[in-house]
Amino acid sequence: MFLLTSNVQPLFRGILKDDVMADRVKVMRDHFARYRLRGCSRSLKVYFRRFSFCELLNLANVFLQIFFTDLFLGGMFTSYGGSVWEISNMDPEDRTDPMNLIFPKVGKCTFMRYGPTGTQQTFDGLCVLPINIINEKIYIFLWYWLVILAVVTCIFMCYRGLTVCSRAVRKALLVHKSNNVVEKVVIERVSDRISVGEWFFLCQLGSNIDPYVFGKLLEEIDKLLMQEGVGNGGIQKIEKMA
Repeated sequence: MFLLTSNVQPLFRGILKDDVMADRVKVMRDHFARYRLRGCSRSLKVYFRRFSFCELLNLANVFLQIFFTDLFLGGMFTSYGGSVWEISNMDPEDRTDPMNLIFPKVGKCTFMRYGPTGTQQTFDGLCVLPINIINEKIYIFLWYWLVILAVVTCIFMCYRGLTVCSRAVRKALLVHKSNNVVEKVVIERVSDRISVGEWFFLCQLGSNIDPYVFGKLLEEIDKLLMQEGVGNGGIQKIEKMA
């Protein structure tokens, strides 16, 4: 993987001649071929699975934060944002502010003190809790932030599931990464001959290089895969040339 990325960086140091760029694209293609020969396709699958698992952990992290925050606030956090939104459209005289239920600004305080004769005396009073004015704003922000994160992460996990299950989606993403530089039939042939791990690696590569260069790389990979005996003789010739 380092060999591939190490040859990508010079492509952005200036405007290169077509023959120079073509040579460097072929170098990346040859490295890709060696990876297939050495059985690195399996390691790329493992890399993709671990990457997807980390994305799933992001979703679990969001829901766990919602769960524990709700537990901390006595089960009132999950409905907190919705209740605040509802009262914002109500008449002020009819409002029952849910923020006061969770973060009261005034509370009853009991003070114990001793009188002149040493007898313990109890005094009741009202205590102002100004810190809760800040707390209610913090938690309403957290509610909306966590809900947005949960929705976005769920949508992204659905997208990740589509990339795993649908070859058409994987083809469409390669077309997008190459910015329609290459013909769709080329991308279809490449997608049909590579594994999911190799596809994911190419997408990661396409996100970090110029779309034109990525398109040329896909064309070279297509030529490589179209060669007769690409799994044996074709790649072995490249190995000998190195």
